[in-house]
Amino acid sequence: MIKVKKPFFYLLLLGMLTSVVGTGQTAKQDKKIPEGEFWKQQGIAKVLNYWTKHAVDHENGAFHTYLDRRWQPYNGTKKYPGMLSRQIFSYSVGYMLTGERKYLEKATETKDYLIRNAWDKKYGGWYDALSKEGKVTDSTKDGFYQTYAITGLAMYYMVTHDKEIWELLQESHKIMTDKAWDAQYGGYYRELNRDLTVAKNNKSFSPQFAPLSGYQVYLYLATRDRQYLEQMERMMKVALEKMRKRDSPWVLEDFDRKWNYTYQTKPNGTELNTGHNAELVWMLLRLHELTGKNSYRDEALAISKPLYKYGINDSSGVWYHRFGLDNPANHSNSSSWWIQAYGNMLSLYLYHQTGDERYLEAYRKGADFWNKYYIDEKSGGAYLSVNNDGSILKGAKAVRTKTSYHSLEHSLLNYLYTNLWVKKKPVTLYYFVNSSKSGEKLYPLPIEDDDLKISRVKMNGEKYRNYDSKKGYISLPEGENLKLKVELTSSHEKNMN
Repeated sequence: MIKVKKPFFYLLLLGMLTSVVGTGQTAKQDKKIPEGEFWKQQGIAKVLNYWTKHAVDHENGAFHTYLDRRWQPYNGTKKYPGMLSRQIFSYSVGYMLTGERKYLEKATETKDYLIRNAWDKKYGGWYDALSKEGKVTDSTKDGFYQTYAITGLAMYYMVTHDKEIWELLQESHKIMTDKAWDAQYGGYYRELNRDLTVAKNNKSFSPQFAPLSGYQVYLYLATRDRQYLEQMERMMKVALEKMRKRDSPWVLEDFDRKWNYTYQTKPNGTELNTGHNAELVWMLLRLHELTGKNSYRDEALAISKPLYKYGINDSSGVWYHRFGLDNPANHSNSSSWWIQAYGNMLSLYLYHQTGDERYLEAYRKGADFWNKYYIDEKSGGAYLSVNNDGSILKGAKAVRTKTSYHSLEHSLLNYLYTNLWVKKKPVTLYYFVNSSKSGEKLYPLPIEDDDLKISRVKMNGEKYRNYDSKKGYISLPEGENLKLKVELTSSHEKNMN
């Protein structure tokens, strides 16, 4: 038996313990993910404040449509109501995250501009385009722009319970279900005329799914009115039955009215949009949370397997812009900002639903890629697109289809997802109700999860106890200008299986 002197033994033991602890700390650091407060700060300080500083059209009102990498306006001839409403979404989120009135004031100012200039007072609906001075230049009602005009107002309503907006939301949704919906073959038409007759009866992905992820899910969460949930389920049924090629998991892009696929040639045969397939999986998971139907979850998990095989670079975390239908291993050499954002949010949702660590790792890598290559640390905002190695492909901060919207939704949902689902930390959100009736219900959670509860409410700086924590709503008093600070927590650890 070999005797070891005590001093040497203690030193040896200490070294071994230090080594083990150090290894554990390193591993823990390697697995560290960007958490809620990080995303809140990024959305406000790195994105929204730069939009306020550089993107506002002080001469003509609202926002510039086109802004280059350094926020210089160009091609400034038109404004698009659907895109202006996306800014309303962003500034409403800005208030929701901070409680700072300046963000709500900008949302309100833009809302007033939109109603004044873009709402068709004769036929209803939102015009497609305005001049830079706010005059109507295109009176048609495109499915994409119509949807996003509603989207920003839906988030504004969630924050304010504005009664004027509520009436316009109801009328806008009725147009979508009564005029834009194809009662014979299902799905939304591509475009309506000003008088709400059908202008183009073909079908494409964005007008089908933008209503689900853009406004219907938020209106349902804000009201619990089943008409929005039923419409989401109706559209998802069409997507699963009509928008996919036989024996293929992928959702396709373009169709005629009867859902015959109209092939659109893309570079190198990469005709599938990665972001749209990620959006399909994301909405399936959200519908599972809202309805409890396992068929949605099963479908989502079946599609997610090939999606994570072909749609994302497992090493760098970049989500490809496109990949091939016949050869899904064939992918584009670039990524788009909104696709990277959707991929990150989807990874967190899959982790929440499955507990599978590989999705949390995919989120970590995808978030790191976003933070390193998409966020402009010097000039603020997010780039339009980058190459797969992270080098800038298109550095514009705003174009006809790009505003602050996707970046702020990314910040909001990552704040909520990481805190509530991953770290089990509380979140704080703010609301400002213009006026309310006694007993009016405010549902303060903009994500889907019955395991979350209201833990604390302050109204105008004072504790407020009239809320139902289990059912997730605050019973408002009759009053005006009610500022609410709401803390939400996870009621228990999620049962992963």
